[in-house]
Amino acid sequence: MRDAHTWAEASEILALGDHHRSLLRPLFAGEEEVYPRFAVEAYGCRLVDERGRTFIDWVSGAGCALLGYRHPAVEAAIREQLAAGPMLSLYHPIEVELARALTQLIPCAEMVGFGKSASDVLTAAVRIARAHTGRKLILYHGYHGFHDWFACRQQLRPGLPHASSENLRNFPYNDLPALEALLERFRGSVAAILMEPTSMTPPAPGYLEGVRELASAHGVLLIFDEVWTWYRLAPGGAQELYGVLPDLACYGKSLGNGMPLAAVVGSRRYMRLLPSVVFGMTHRDETLSLAAAHAVIGVVRAEPVVNRIQSVGRRIRAELLALSEKAGIRCAVVGMDARLKIEFDDQGGARREYLLQLFTRECAARGVLTSGLIGANYGHDEAAVRQTLEAFAAGIGLVARVVQRAPNVSLAEATAPSPLLRAEGHLDRVEVLSDGQLAIEGWLLIDDACATRIEVVATDGHVLVAEVCARPDVLAAFHLPADALSCGLAAALPPAIFAREGDWEFELRARVADATVFRCAITYRTGWTRPVLSDTAWLTFGV
Repeated sequence: MRDAHTWAEASEILALGDHHRSLLRPLFAGEEEVYPRFAVEAYGCRLVDERGRTFIDWVSGAGCALLGYRHPAVEAAIREQLAAGPMLSLYHPIEVELARALTQLIPCAEMVGFGKSASDVLTAAVRIARAHTGRKLILYHGYHGFHDWFACRQQLRPGLPHASSENLRNFPYNDLPALEALLERFRGSVAAILMEPTSMTPPAPGYLEGVRELASAHGVLLIFDEVWTWYRLAPGGAQELYGVLPDLACYGKSLGNGMPLAAVVGSRRYMRLLPSVVFGMTHRDETLSLAAAHAVIGVVRAEPVVNRIQSVGRRIRAELLALSEKAGIRCAVVGMDARLKIEFDDQGGARREYLLQLFTRECAARGVLTSGLIGANYGHDEAAVRQTLEAFAAGIGLVARVVQRAPNVSLAEATAPSPLLRAEGHLDRVEVLSDGQLAIEGWLLIDDACATRIEVVATDGHVLVAEVCARPDVLAAFHLPADALSCGLAAALPPAIFAREGDWEFELRARVADATVFRCAITYRTGWTRPVLSDTAWLTFGV
């Protein structure tokens, strides 16, 4: 079958990095057929997979498909723009038209600079702030992209300039005294305060106003990351809704309804510095994306896009909470109406991650795709909402049966032999030895006890049983009984079986009696400081 071959080939030729489509990952071993592998067609809020199955999509292309997939106004704009070509040696008027529309729509925007991803324009904003102030330190809250200035804070990741993390300090949201203390501590060194104006928590009364006052008082630039909040809160974004103007603001995702485009906007005083901070890329003014974004603005101005998205989110939140309360399940739905997140509590002996996986798997089996994120788009119609609520009711019902340990919970029994077990572990050592073998050492606890057997399984199915080791340090740290002493594991993996072209790939499995109660796929490359653990693992495992 062609698509099965394509799926197998993907892992061989695609270097995905940290970014991947989360909905591609099966949650349980043996459940690969529940989730679609490829989307071969999309329209509105629906995806069609390689087998012809249709799914309601609540991730909305990682938030990009604001109007829904294949919105007719966006497609028409792209077709019309094709006559001029996507890349030109001169400016095309569409770039000026879009910039004008953005300055009319966004309160703080006097000038506009375009990029291709949010990471691009967030980097530009940080450089502008440093150029204007002559300072280096950035105080931040939230996630702001993969470029070196921000990714450098991840000290365990190879290939990054980790010393640059000295120029970053994180601050807690909704805590003005904490932010003020940082500004005082580093007085004269801070270039900017960079933050999402809101994410999963709304701003407390007066909080954003207080941040604005602190930034002005200390002579630092306030930068809003509106990659998620624009259009979803108001046509002009969070700054319009809350009435707090930043000095600079950054946009992406929904800007082109899926076409690759991002923008940094702000006061002319600061934006005039953009040419001096080495901001340029070949495809910055690619015209098809600019035309798509201009069409998106036209739809947002003419139709109730923001109101509908928020209305759908409010309905989903209310009905899911009602379902949970009726079933006796502790479930929260956090975030703004236009971007919700489902969170379960640990309950009934089952961990929250496991319960979310059960819930989302049951939804997928009923044609509804969510990773726990509910990002409504303009294409979510009444039929999609009804189907989703029916799937949510089934998912909550399954979670309730697992929490209450009801008999005949077929999904839990079929997909996870021990759904109420807790796994905790750590790989302390992953190192290529002088003889070419890969040494791994660590520990693994299953419900605070030792596994019966720990196996290392190669991609061809070859099984190597790990050596059992005493770990008195783990025993002491977790205050465990003496029979948990032998929770350590060690193995030396021969390259002929476990390595392929510099990559070590294997699965770690733990058995209790005859049941596999833990499994986690691991990839390691020579020179890495830590292995990468596959998120197909259905229990937590640390490195």
